Amino acid sequence: MPGITPFTLTQALQSVGVAEIFLGDPMTPGGMTTLGATEGTIEVTATQTLNELVAPELTGNVAHAATTTVDKVSVKCSVILGDATLYPKISPWGTKGGGHSIPQAVSTTGVLIIPRAEVGGSLTWDTSGTPQWKRTAGNGVSAATGAGAAPVNAVWLWKAVPTFGNLPFQYANGGKVLVEVTFTAMFDASKPEGYKVFYIGDPRAISPTPVNVQL
Repeated sequence: MPGITPFTLTQALQSVGVAEIFLGDPMTPGGMTTLGATEGTIEVTATQTLNELVAPELTGNVAHAATTTVDKVSVKCSVILGDATLYPKISPWGTKGGGHSIPQAVSTTGVLIIPRAEVGGSLTWDTSGTPQWKRTAGNGVSAATGAGAAPVNAVWLWKAVPTFGNLPFQYANGGKVLVEVTFTAMFDASKPEGYKVFYIGDPRAISPTPVNVQL
């Protein structure tokens, strides 16, 4: 019988948990590596711009129709400094330094934000037999294969430029240094229409043109 039904508690009340950030090329097997240890909230911002058709002299400011575009997509996090290999990962030039005589093209990277509960010990697109997602057990998460291992809450930025903030060296907190890092997404013309900036979930499930990420 048609109608509406309320949500169930098991559907609505879920814990996604802490996430981890990986950088690199998601289209290449083994092409992504961890950013490092983050602390606090990993914040994904995806704003939209509405171009509304209004007739203020007739119907006020209520919209009669509208088009929309992605305005800006970014990821902000705080990462713990100390690993010398971190600096090039968070630099817009891909180096440990800065300062050029003329403006430089940015160094871009793919960005994957994925809950640890979806990674387990490791997450791969396994081609050793029937191609499918495979998650090994680890970090309190059980192993899984196929649809049960496919990412659900993962956020993919195909092409992004990193920038970082201040480097607050300090005595307090045992000398731990946190630096704020921002990854700003760019347009990737090679990806399917509607998914050229970011995607949430399993890119291989995009229809009719999947994005065949490897990991």
